[in-house]
Amino acid sequence: MPSDGLAVQVTSLTRRFNDLVAVDSVSFDIAAGEIFGLLGPNGAGKTTTVLMLTSLLRPTSGEAFVAGMDVVRRPKEVRRKISYVPQGMAVDYALTGRDNLDYYASLFRIRGREKVARIDQVVELLGLESVVDQRVQFFSGGMRRRLELAQAVLTKPTVLFLDEPTLGLDVAARRRLWELIGNMTSDGIACLLTTHYMEEAEALCNRVAFISQGKIVRCGAPSDLVAEIGGEAIQIDLCRPLLSDSVMRDIAQIADVSVEGLQLTLVASGGRRALPRIVAILHSHGVEVESISIKRPRLEDVYLECVDDVECVDDGSQELVSASEGAEIRRMARRSMG
Repeated sequence: MPSDGLAVQVTSLTRRFNDLVAVDSVSFDIAAGEIFGLLGPNGAGKTTTVLMLTSLLRPTSGEAFVAGMDVVRRPKEVRRKISYVPQGMAVDYALTGRDNLDYYASLFRIRGREKVARIDQVVELLGLESVVDQRVQFFSGGMRRRLELAQAVLTKPTVLFLDEPTLGLDVAARRRLWELIGNMTSDGIACLLTTHYMEEAEALCNRVAFISQGKIVRCGAPSDLVAEIGGEAIQIDLCRPLLSDSVMRDIAQIADVSVEGLQLTLVASGGRRALPRIVAILHSHGVEVESISIKRPRLEDVYLECVDDVECVDDGSQELVSASEGAEIRRMARRSMG
């Protein structure tokens, strides 16, 4: 049964494609107003999970409640409470931006003055005023993504699913989209976000889950996960090669250390505090230092530590969200509203 206050609740969710287990007993929850990141390599099971939670793919086993409703038993009602922005574009290039929004509103039976008011509201929210009356074929990639987000929030969903929302966008467009996504969830909308950009997950997500080969291997707030992996990395470039192993032995007493050519790499808890002692050891052995840099651990380091460095098998779910996904989603929306 769903718990109060949770927009999404997933328990032991599994999906098989013949002998392939694409999603393997996944469990997590998302609170109202929370941005939850699902991170992992291609083929890890991210899109398959999203498809099950949006009722577009039936689970093999397990339970999933979205907006308090079972996605298997009440799929039509779930679709009325969610919005989904897939990886591929889901707007009609032949229509204007406003016509796309008008059509999408009609699918959800939003009519009359309310429709006009909501369209004006999302156009302003997403910064589309200057282009909304142009055909979408003339939009930039960033503007098309904004239009898709405008469609998604037009229906005032309880849960918003964003599958690689900034894929293919330049840095400036990506950062602008981050700001817009953050603003949208301030109204209490829960958001499940999949992305390959660790910087994006750090900037947007309250919590993240790393999925590898269909299993969730780590879950928590980005800052907590980063703190778990240890101290800062110190990189020291030397003027000449080390001539004695005693230097390494002395440094190893206060930090994990490795050497490659003229470069020492050390990892120490509170690396900055340990640095004066490390420099003193080098000086006592007559080692000349050319430069020192300190790297704080990031979410990318957590990813590399906990996600298997293997090529994941494509689970086949991408065929369900191919180039024709926009039309398919609209057809499903029409059926669900009927």
